[in-house]
Amino acid sequence: VWVPLLIWLAMSDLRWLVATIFMRFQGNPWLQSSIMTLPLMGTGTLAIAIGGIALWTGQIHPVAAIWIFLAGAAAEFEGDSRSVTARALADMRRKDPDTDTS
Repeated sequence: VWVPLLIWLAMSDLRWLVATIFMRFQGNPWLQSSIMTLPLMGTGTLAIAIGGIALWTGQIHPVAAIWIFLAGAAAEFEGDSRSVTARALADMRRKDPDTDTS
């Protein structure tokens, strides 16, 4: 369980954790702070957070949590590659059509 959690922390740039701690320092309870900062995460990290909460509260089996964590990490990797691909396609469209040989 710890390896996917470490991957999640590395991929989320600790945004959620730091924001949650900051909200806690503002006087909010831990649960409220963690829920208030969930929108800072991407789609994959949100799934990981929900999976972590479900595992912590005993709602899911640890094996299911590992798969949720791995799927969330894969979604984050896929999201990064999708944005790079979208930028590359946009650059290709901006090329001058007179110099295009296709």
